[in-house]
Amino acid sequence: MLTGLCIASYTLVDGLGARQVGSVMGFAVWLTIGDGLLTFPIAWPRKSREITAVLKHQWKSSMLAGSMQVVSYWMIIWAMALAPIGAVSALRETSVLFAALISTFVLKEGYGAWRFVSAGMIACGVWLTRYKL
Repeated sequence: MLTGLCIASYTLVDGLGARQVGSVMGFAVWLTIGDGLLTFPIAWPRKSREITAVLKHQWKSSMLAGSMQVVSYWMIIWAMALAPIGAVSALRETSVLFAALISTFVLKEGYGAWRFVSAGMIACGVWLTRYKL
């Protein structure tokens, strides 16, 4: 329940913030910069060795992944500024389906009953936002 409350909270902040400001791009950029400025001082003292090792050996893939995250976040903010927030947030949660597929087929973690049920619930939620009963 707490996770759902947190997701609902940041979704509303993202959607309403994107609609309030004059620039969707500016809103997304400032949130990304703010996130980094808040996260770095917390992560560095605890994980400086791990961060340094990853950046030393995997800086290209780290830069690619970071860039993809920024672009995908900007796309969500842009969509929330134009479309109903509920529909966009439901579609946004389909990323969980991709994570389940990647963990099953690439990472070989298996696909248990709970993943199947969760994936089905997400798919039903997305369907319900499009086709009202």
